[in-house]
Amino acid sequence: MWKRTAATAQEPQEPEGPVNPLQIGNALRMAVLFQVALFAIDGVTRLFGEAGVRTAGAVLGLTDVDALTISMTTTSVALNAPSLAAKAIAFGIIANCVLKLGLARVSGSRAFGRVVSAVLAAMAAAIGLSLSLSP
Repeated sequence: MWKRTAATAQEPQEPEGPVNPLQIGNALRMAVLFQVALFAIDGVTRLFGEAGVRTAGAVLGLTDVDALTISMTTTSVALNAPSLAAKAIAFGIIANCVLKLGLARVSGSRAFGRVVSAVLAAMAAAIGLSLSLSP
């Protein structure tokens, strides 16, 4: 396949207009998303307490564990209840594993889906077991 694509490869075309090597737009969007995550975690903590923090962890973790981790380590939850922040991050990782497991089963081949499902299910189960054993 590599030889076939190398023979048919075309010269890359120059983009029109100036190119931004720093991609400041993407960085600003990510910063805004992190701020939204911080406000959401703070609001949910005030309204719903520990159950809300765990639920918010699962919801934020569905697509991106980075925002969840940063929000849990920089909000009052981390200062007042570090074990709750760790549990919320664990719930987020489990949710992320389940989402990726579903995506692998739906969009990948059967063999790919089986392998990825086994690994992600084992990871989610191990994290779930550690959560159930923690005080």
